[in-house]
Formats: sequence, C-alpha cells, structure tokens
Amino acid sequence: MNAMQVSNVVRCLSSVVFLVTCITSTLTEAASYQKTVGTIVDPILAVNDGPYFYSGPDIQPEADLTGAHLRDADVRHANLTDALLAYADLAGSHHL
Repeated sequence: MNAMQVSNVVRCLSSVVFLVTCITSTLTEAASYQKTVGTIVDPILAVNDGPYFYSGPDIQPEADLTGAHLRDADVRHANLTDALLAYADLAGSHHL
C-alpha cells in the first residue's frame, strides 16, 4: 500500500468512527419514564410504537417538565406525582 492509499483508509475509518459516535450519542440522550407501579420504560415510545425522540428530563415524580414536548408520546401509566407540567404539550399522547 502506498501513502495515498493508507491516507484514504485512515480518512474512511475516521469517518466511520465519527458517524458511529454521533449515532450512539443520540440514542443515549433519549429519556425514560417511571410507571406508577415503579418500573422504568426506556426509551419512551411514540403512540405508533416507534421510538420517541425526547431528550428532556426523565418523566418521574417531582420532575420539572415545564414546556416538555410530549405530543404523541406513549407514556401510559407514567408516575407524574408532583411533576411540574406547566406549558407541557401532551396532545395526542397516551398518558392515562
């Protein structure tokens, strides 16, 4: 292998590492929620059973969810005891 080929391989591998890092860091930012029975649902799903991309604070008792955008999130039986929900958007979500 000449120097140009080695350079291209290193550049390609660097790109792959960068993309994998971006994808995994995005997935680890997803929030979870605590059910009223105490179990944790991680990650939150959308009402259509796909992943729900919400990276705000975890949904749990006493959480500050002010302005949280949870439209169409499936957070059934979420324990929202004493949670702050001012301006939170729960339209279309399953939350009972």
